Order: sequence, then structure tokens, then C-alpha cells
Amino acid sequence: SEATTSGRRVRISVQFGKMRPFRGQNFGPGGIPVVSASVTLPSLQMTTRTDYQGRFTFAAVPEEPPVRELQVNARGREVSLPVPAGGEDELFSVELNEGQI
Repeated sequence: SEATTSGRRVRISVQFGKMRPFRGQNFGPGGIPVVSASVTLPSLQMTTRTDYQGRFTFAAVPEEPPVRELQVNARGREVSLPVPAGGEDELFSVELNEGQI
């Protein structure tokens, strides 16, 4: 692709890495799904909400660098959780205890 800046033509190259989905489910005390919670991947500045089963999906996140932190905001409280190595390749389960939600 080419662009023009200050009357000069500049060649631009854009490369995209592999993308993959990142999915999970939030549970509260007693295994009850946490509905309508905000789920954020801070390193990517991406946010989504959980559905009626507590599930969330980010349709496309880059494989590199791997996701290492997840933030969940439910009922006015925010919890930051580490994503274990390899955890981004599976359905990520978040269990929040009574004091967190």
C-alpha cells in the first residue's frame, strides 16, 4: 500500500499476526453465573459483557503477546485475575467469591 505525505510517496507495510477467540464464563458463589458483568483485557483495551449464562467471548485477540490479565467488573466491584499460561487457549472459568461481587 502507498500513502502520500508532504507531497512524497511513502510505502506502508502492515502485517497481522494470528488471531484467535478468547472465551470464558464467570461464576459467583454457589456456581451461579454472573450475568451482565463487564470483562476487560487491559493489555488490549478490549471489553465485553457476560450473557445470561455468565459467558463472555472476545471473537479475535492476537496470539502474541498472550493474554495475561483479565478484569471483571460486577455489581460495582472490580477484580483483576491472572490468566495462567495456556489458559487463553481454553474456556477460561472465573469463580468469584462472596467478597468479590
